Amino acid sequence: MQKNSSKNTQDRVVFITGASSGIGYALCEEYLRQGWNVIGLARDDTKIPNETIDNPKFEFVKTDLSNFDSSKLIIDEVFKKNANISTFILNAGIYIPDSLNDFNFENAKATFDTNVLSIYLSIELIKKNFELNSSYTLAIMSSTAGYKGLPKSILYGPSKAALINLAEAIKSEMHDNLNVKLICPGFVETPATKVNSFKMPYLMSPKDAARIIYSKIYKKDFKILIDRVRNIFPNSNYACLAPFTNWPPKEWPSEQFVKIAKYLIEKGIDKIFILGSENESSKFHHFESELGDKVINRCGKQHILNDYGLLQKSRLFIGNDSSMMHMASLSKTPTIGLFGPTNDNIYFTKIFDHCHLVRSSESYESLVSKTQNYTLNNC
Repeated sequence: MQKNSSKNTQDRVVFITGASSGIGYALCEEYLRQGWNVIGLARDDTKIPNETIDNPKFEFVKTDLSNFDSSKLIIDEVFKKNANISTFILNAGIYIPDSLNDFNFENAKATFDTNVLSIYLSIELIKKNFELNSSYTLAIMSSTAGYKGLPKSILYGPSKAALINLAEAIKSEMHDNLNVKLICPGFVETPATKVNSFKMPYLMSPKDAARIIYSKIYKKDFKILIDRVRNIFPNSNYACLAPFTNWPPKEWPSEQFVKIAKYLIEKGIDKIFILGSENESSKFHHFESELGDKVINRCGKQHILNDYGLLQKSRLFIGNDSSMMHMASLSKTPTIGLFGPTNDNIYFTKIFDHCHLVRSSESYESLVSKTQNYTLNNC
């Protein structure tokens, strides 16, 4: 088992899967630009420009990661020959834009073989060949699509959600004994996104994404979230509220949210964004009549990924037990979740220091007993 002993960036080696196009190839370019030796693994070397192939600091390894038997032998040999690898970026992935009506098992298997199981295979071989410690970096490429189910993403989204969970599990076990990074790009101009027929907000180039990743991969934060929406309000001072839910018993009275909004404005917050679904937009009028242009309706007005980007830059989030509350907790925004007749032991994220729970003084059991006449069908 090898230890990482190199201290000189010129001697260090990065191992990148999915290296022939998109973010993977852009990362190869960026690491070469920064003076690293790069081992790029992919199934198609014809996509890589000759000047990169001819670069003495670049080594291309050809293998199809979904062919586990051959890939295992090839990667194992690469690791044995390259003791100075200090960074592993597991980026390989495919996107098949299937929906419920047209997906098939073969596509599901192909997606999970490449996007998930090949990652596990790589990690197994990394563990076998390297004595991992804080001098190593293990980065897993997921996607913001892994946080929320999206149209035409019945295969891709769940595979990326699995990688989010995987990275979080590794981080919880290794703590600071390994530099674990979860990378979640938004929409990036790649072969995968070219097949999309819908408008992709805040689309960025792979080169821009790679530069952002390199600038953050050796810093303290566990998650690297990449999307242009982070730059929309660079100096803004706003808070987000989610006063609506799909079940009336879970909703804190809207007049209480108005009071909270007024209080935040008095304390110096410039704007209040109201988040929710499109069918909740009709409830916004109460906030507008009380708060005027200080409040902005974002209920169903933008893509769910834009809502997530908005939450990332927000000073504070306050909301009922809802999908917006869960997104806020994942975005690292200070989050206050309001709970009534739902079980916070199940539905509230207590592992993050920035998340805080507020619930009624009345017991959960007592509140639930009063909601027996409510169903989702009559909400």
